[in-house]
Amino acid sequence: MSRLIVRRIVLDDVEALREIRLEGITRHPEAFSRDPEREAGLTPEQWHERIAQSWWFVCLDGDDWAGIASFSRQPSPKTAHVGSFGAMYVREAWRGKGAGDALVTAAIDEAEKRVEMLILTVNAENKAAIALYQRHGFAEYGRAPRALKIGERYYDEIEMVRMLTAPLVLPSSH
Repeated sequence: MSRLIVRRIVLDDVEALREIRLEGITRHPEAFSRDPEREAGLTPEQWHERIAQSWWFVCLDGDDWAGIASFSRQPSPKTAHVGSFGAMYVREAWRGKGAGDALVTAAIDEAEKRVEMLILTVNAENKAAIALYQRHGFAEYGRAPRALKIGERYYDEIEMVRMLTAPLVLPSSH
């Protein structure tokens, strides 16, 4: 029985991160807005910058990378309370075995220390991913029709949110 462990991705992981990230966006272009050719052209310094600017996680099964996920927040004080969850990819051999749940849990645990809510987008046809996010408290709040176009095919995206802190309650003004 394998034991999955999730940890933060560090700068020394740049090549392994680059490999799994390119695998995900190449095998499932309908699930990611990033373009494989542009991602492949990023320099090691640009990958280091990505790691440094966001919270990236890897789910490990021994030394094998089962999956990745990340979240980031905007630098503006007006939007710094909102985290964006993304880059979620689990390799086929680990799907349905807890890797996705472990990654989402790790990202939420870290995000709770830094932001008030997490948002994400997911391909409207990806029922497994939608169910995963719903299990972790994400709720749909919108739909972006034709959000992605690959060749002549369009894909809608569902926008989801998970509140991480209790809503601010203002005193009544009577």
